[in-house]
Amino acid sequence: MKKTLICCLLALLSLVSVAGAQTGGGTEKAVAALEQQWLQGQRTNNPDLVAPLLDDKIVVTEADGESQRQDRDACVLQKH
Repeated sequence: MKKTLICCLLALLSLVSVAGAQTGGGTEKAVAALEQQWLQGQRTNNPDLVAPLLDDKIVVTEADGESQRQDRDACVLQKH
């Protein structure tokens, strides 16, 4: 009885891990697409590509560690 219960538990865990692996691919692709959109906006200095990825109020952290709150539109229009 104990062996049967352990085998069923292992089988259930195997099915759960396989199901999770199959559904995770779509999320990873969506995140990768958003990262590519962000990079393309930076490369081309195109604020229209970056703006939809930001919230209305954001916190910008510079390379030196300084952070500041900004409106999305002010941040996107700022050229670096």
